[in-house]
Amino acid sequence: MAFSTSNPGLQKIVLLCGGTVLATATHAAELTFEPVIEATATHYKSDSDSRGELENQALLLKPSLLTRYNSRLLNVALNVSHTEVMQNKQSSELDKGFTDYQFNSRLGLLDQRLQLQLNTAKKHRALTIGSVLVADPILNAEELVSTRTDSGNVSFSSRNPAYLGVDLVAGANQTRADQDALNQNRSLNNDSVNLRGRIYQGSEFERVFWDISSQYSETTRRTEGDFKSNSVSGRVGVGVYSDLHFIVRGTDESNRIEGSDFLTSDLSSKTYGAGLEWRESASRYIAVTYNKFERRNEEEEFVGFDLDWAFSRLTSVQASYDKSFFGDNYSFALTHNNRAWRSRMGYTEGLTTYDRLQLDTEFLGVFVCPLGNPVLENCFQPDSPDYVPGVDEEFFTLFDQNAEITDEVVQRKSAFVNLGYELRKLTLSANYSYGYLDYVETSRQQRNRATRLSANYRLGPRTQITLQTSRSQIDSIAGGSDQEVNRYTLSLNREMNPDLEVKYSLRYLDSDSDNASRDLEDTRISVTLTYRL
Repeated sequence: MAFSTSNPGLQKIVLLCGGTVLATATHAAELTFEPVIEATATHYKSDSDSRGELENQALLLKPSLLTRYNSRLLNVALNVSHTEVMQNKQSSELDKGFTDYQFNSRLGLLDQRLQLQLNTAKKHRALTIGSVLVADPILNAEELVSTRTDSGNVSFSSRNPAYLGVDLVAGANQTRADQDALNQNRSLNNDSVNLRGRIYQGSEFERVFWDISSQYSETTRRTEGDFKSNSVSGRVGVGVYSDLHFIVRGTDESNRIEGSDFLTSDLSSKTYGAGLEWRESASRYIAVTYNKFERRNEEEEFVGFDLDWAFSRLTSVQASYDKSFFGDNYSFALTHNNRAWRSRMGYTEGLTTYDRLQLDTEFLGVFVCPLGNPVLENCFQPDSPDYVPGVDEEFFTLFDQNAEITDEVVQRKSAFVNLGYELRKLTLSANYSYGYLDYVETSRQQRNRATRLSANYRLGPRTQITLQTSRSQIDSIAGGSDQEVNRYTLSLNREMNPDLEVKYSLRYLDSDSDNASRDLEDTRISVTLTYRL
């Protein structure tokens, strides 16, 4: 598969990964292929203000091939699929074809301390968040835009250092969208570079600790000014009595949008202060500090806190409060596992872009699924809360897309709650997602909320029934339109033999918006045959 880029930083990482891959080719390895052919016959009835009533039949053919290469040092997965849509009525307008692929690779050296990753993916997705909720290859397929993301990174992490711990990450990526499908007010042709570094004390230091990190990111945009971010933060502590420490801390954050000086002056800040911390270990501490906040000509004093407490190997909580250029800055994360339940909760704030969101490592799932097939009946719950998906796996998430395709810089507040239950025959998943997006360059604000409930029950060794409901809401606070989408799906899966599976499904979708063109009611009955060659 061809892999090309104009980003010098990404070129270097690609060459480094490629050269090291060749060097490991002689190691014992396993190469496997999993070809699958999926055929779906659908009868649907839709009613919308833009198209009117339409009752139609569609046939979807979706051949795919998952290729895996596994060795002691190198793991690679490539999933390629093509979807061909053939409709009975209005076929010249509604017939479509889509080819998607995803390539993941991971090379581990120095006993996994040094890791090199190379990824590329081409997907079809809708332009705006409102269209994401309703568009698919059958319905409003003309709104699907081809996007491609290529990325590479090199990381080094110390393991149980005695005196000085060092973590380093260098990454680059490029994101492209089919410009013919984007209107003149939108574009996506970005190149990004990200550098992160961290130093911290080793295990030999018992009464002194330090944790200092720095990050630099630069996004080159096609039509707008480049977006650059850099930050430095640090904490240093000295023991005064038992587990009580005196600490000093500070953060210097700077964001710049080239050509937008009136915005840049509001996107930088500094905080520094001192206080006390009760610290049992690097994963069990709570700190309270008195701080000074500076932004432009503004100064403010405040009391902040920082909590990181691992109650056990399976349960931990992190929380913090300080100030940033956008005001009060809160963060929260909770992880809890037991034999049957998995819980994940989190809240973060910050500046980002669509391009950077594609590489966001924020944990959004409690179920892990095969690459290219993220449906609940094919997923499992990992035993460890720190589980890292393999190159041929992905998380079962609430949404595949969480932002519209645009070059704009976004101030984003996001929260999620993910609950999972798996025991014997029953699997349950409950997901909630919240996002507040402030597009700082066009003064648009938008709030997105989504809830999804899924249940899977194994009626027998070869038969499963799945029920899924979801509600998605878009509230446009400034600019745009409001929208609410409700979706209900009931499906029955039957494994005829190890290679052949049949699935019967019924789906109902209702979209209600103050923009009449987004009003839609759609009902479908489908039969899907899946054959594994």
